[in-house]
Parts: sequence; C-alpha cells; structure tokens
Amino acid sequence: MNRDTLSRYIELSVEAESIHENIEKVMKRIERCERQLHVMQINGTVRDRVYGGEGGIQGYNIEGFPNTKYAETEKKLRQCISMLRKLQADYAEAEFNVLSLTDDILTFIDSIPDTDADVRTIARLRCLDGLEWQEIAKRLGGSYTDCSAKKKFYRYFSKLDEKD
Repeated sequence: MNRDTLSRYIELSVEAESIHENIEKVMKRIERCERQLHVMQINGTVRDRVYGGEGGIQGYNIEGFPNTKYAETEKKLRQCISMLRKLQADYAEAEFNVLSLTDDILTFIDSIPDTDADVRTIARLRCLDGLEWQEIAKRLGGSYTDCSAKKKFYRYFSKLDEKD
C-alpha cells in the first residue's frame, strides 16, 4: 500500500459522489419534464389572442394543442433519461472501483501498529472519511495542527517507501 493508492481512493470517492449529485439533478429535470407533459395533456388545448391583419389592429383567437412545445419537452425528457442511464452506469463503475480499494485500505490501516495509533487514526480520517487536514487536526485535538497531522501521515509513508 502506498500514498498513490490512498490518493486514488480519495479521488475515486469524490468522483462517485459527484456522479451521484449529477444523477439527482437529472432526476429532478426528468420529474419537471414529466410534470410539464402531464399538465399539457390535462389542459389539452391552449388559447391565445393575437393581433394582425390590416394595420395590426384586428384580433384573432387561436386555439390548439401546443404540439411544438410538447414535442420539445418530450425530446428533453428522452435526453434526460439517456443521460440518467449513462450516469447510473458511470456511478456503478465508480462505486465498484471504490469498494474494490476499500478492503485493501482497511486491511492496510488495521496493520498500522499500535505504536503509530495516531497515524492509523489520521489515515482513517483522511482516506476513508475524506476529511481535510484542518478537520483532522481538530478531531485529534491536543497539539495537532493541519500541518503536523499531514507531516506525520506523509512521514509514515516515507518510512514505508524506504523499507521497500
């Protein structure tokens, strides 16, 4: 296990979360399109009064189904559904990648000896919980700062790299 693997895990977790947020946005768009189509179907025809003719002063009443708007909304709905399917496939792949690394990372973190228990805690907070260095230092309390927590973490990995 090395720093690159842990960094990749964090990056993959962020990517999965970002995809999940996009899925939620697309689902809201789909719901909005479906509501618009439903309202158009219920309302049926629409009426409007337009002016034109001689001198633009004659009024005409127009009534009909908004075919163009309905077709545009249907097209938008189909595009959103297609986008949702792609995002769901991307999310499944991202989640698989995250989960495949999770077991390795947990095994590695658990293998950190008790003499380096603070490093083990830092590794859990940083790698699995995805916390920023400031938040890690705050959780550790005592004399830890964001810089000291970060240095302790990276020094531990430097020692591992030297052994390999």
